[in-house]
Amino acid sequence: MDKQITEFTYIDLEGTASLTELNAICHTGSFIADCPVMEDGEIASETQLIEIGKYCCYFVPGSDVITGDLYNLIDMADSISGDCLWAVERLVDEDGILKEDYSLRSGVLFIDWFEIVPQYDELKEKAMDVLIRVLGTSASAVGYIVDYDNSENELTGPFLGKFDFVMQETNSKGSLWLRKQV
Repeated sequence: MDKQITEFTYIDLEGTASLTELNAICHTGSFIADCPVMEDGEIASETQLIEIGKYCCYFVPGSDVITGDLYNLIDMADSISGDCLWAVERLVDEDGILKEDYSLRSGVLFIDWFEIVPQYDELKEKAMDVLIRVLGTSASAVGYIVDYDNSENELTGPFLGKFDFVMQETNSKGSLWLRKQV
């Protein structure tokens, strides 16, 4: 019998942040939901927490929080991945500094992967909302690449559009979606 979800509970952040060599922050973790316990084919009064999905994001800061020195986001994104570089390139000037339109906040959140177990697909929107609100709070923009080769597990344009992501560019492998934070 399929498990029934009571509600999306939280995003697991415990022990998931690490610094890359150039000071970007890698966040990996899980999405957790509250699920009723089944006893003899019926829902019992207690619930249990279960993992319904996983994510990996990189926060690419625009400046050093202590000194205020501006970072070259191109170098930082390039050290993470080609996809992260593709997302960040559109948001920076020729020196790799966040463009003025994006300078009200402190960096860029790049969602490298986002997965929800298909059985809990109805919680995908809530999980994305929480991810953006928790990890994207100080970001000037949030980026995601839809990978055409892995389309069955990927987020789609219509789904991303619900969160104000706008497709910026496509190539033969995927499409770049950005969400400007306000």
